[in-house]
Amino acid sequence: MFLFDFYRKLLMLICTVYALVRTAQAAARLVDRLAGRQKHKRLIRGYAAVMLLSVRIQRFWPQLLKIVFLLVVLGGILYAHRYWI
Repeated sequence: MFLFDFYRKLLMLICTVYALVRTAQAAARLVDRLAGRQKHKRLIRGYAAVMLLSVRIQRFWPQLLKIVFLLVVLGGILYAHRYWI
């Protein structure tokens, strides 16, 4: 059992670090592509800013509610598995 737990935690750590590195690389590439004083890059930066500001929480609250509900259910299952079984 110890070996399996060690493998699981090691795999979790490796996947998390990999996802963080890949996300940071993608963000750096995006910033690099949008940097500059050219007119089209300024236009794209402005469009991206407007789109990010126009996102409203009211449009996504049902999905957020589902996510919270599923997280609560997952927490209950993990609690039950840890202390009842």
